[in-house]
Amino acid sequence: MTKSYLADHLEDELGEIEELKNWHLFAGDGHYHKAAIFDSKTKADLSRKEPGKSATGHFFRLDLRTHHLGYLDLAQPEDGKKSEHDLKMLKRQDLQTLRGGARAGQKVFYLWDRAVIDYAFWLKAKSQKGIYFCTLEKSNSVTNPLSPPSAPVQGRLQGPPAKSKFLAVIHRIYVARLSSSS
Repeated sequence: MTKSYLADHLEDELGEIEELKNWHLFAGDGHYHKAAIFDSKTKADLSRKEPGKSATGHFFRLDLRTHHLGYLDLAQPEDGKKSEHDLKMLKRQDLQTLRGGARAGQKVFYLWDRAVIDYAFWLKAKSQKGIYFCTLEKSNSVTNPLSPPSAPVQGRLQGPPAKSKFLAVIHRIYVARLSSSS
């Protein structure tokens, strides 16, 4: 199925949220699978005495509006490594490619795991191509809040701005799950 077919036949559930209407929303991640029986053995893992087979890695982008799974890149581990880090692959990509077809002036939002925390890269992606990243915070993240957190509002994502050690303003977002009495 093509992306346009999915867009025509699936309801955009995120389109109901006013704040997200003009955003391209993606989730990204890498996936590794065992080497095939016919793959050649290499000496990639320096801890082994004998050559072995390496897992093959791929990175994908899921369009959260159409559910289209797009391919970003093949993992390219360095010599002596079994895999490639997600962030290294992202930095290797042209920022226009990461926009996923979004037109000029439209913002792009990626949800990714903790593997992509790099405030300097986020600032570059945001300032040059309007690409924003959201991930869970690492326990050793260093930020200085600029204002105290505000009270959560049902159905809203919010958080106070903070400065990272790279002097870029980032937003720590808190999601409140408010129970409904049924």
